[in-house]
Amino acid sequence: MRVVFAAWLVAGALGAALTAEPAPRLPHRELYGRDYVDLAAWARANRLVMQWERVTGDVRLTNRWTKLAFTIDSRRAEVNRVRAWLSAPITPRDQGAYIASVDLQTLLGPVLAPSRNAPGQRVRTIVLDPGHGGKDPGNQVGHEQEKRETLLLAQEAQ
Repeated sequence: MRVVFAAWLVAGALGAALTAEPAPRLPHRELYGRDYVDLAAWARANRLVMQWERVTGDVRLTNRWTKLAFTIDSRRAEVNRVRAWLSAPITPRDQGAYIASVDLQTLLGPVLAPSRNAPGQRVRTIVLDPGHGGKDPGNQVGHEQEKRETLLLAQEAQ
């Protein structure tokens, strides 16, 4: 039962990812010797709504399946509530924000629009990593610990 649920969950997550359609030419700008892209234009091209947080000045991009959060003048980011580090800080300019194009290509692109297998190509290996070891229980709701549940799922799938 858990294996079926996990497979359904993974398939749903992949199906809900952003499509890998060819992106329109986005406005680029050189800042600090790096190539940057207008974050608002990239968000629109990927059907994300951009919001500036009034209190913190941070930027959030969201749609039904995706939640991105960026800290201005920082490399810190969150991709679907998972902390990530950009190669260059999000830079404010001209009432907007810019993100390094390398971060779009190497971090956000592969996560939000993973490559697909060629037609007819079979998946040969599926890796389940239960994660969390030692004293780190991971997420916890009541008495349920992520550490325990993911280990049970991985053992059941063997």
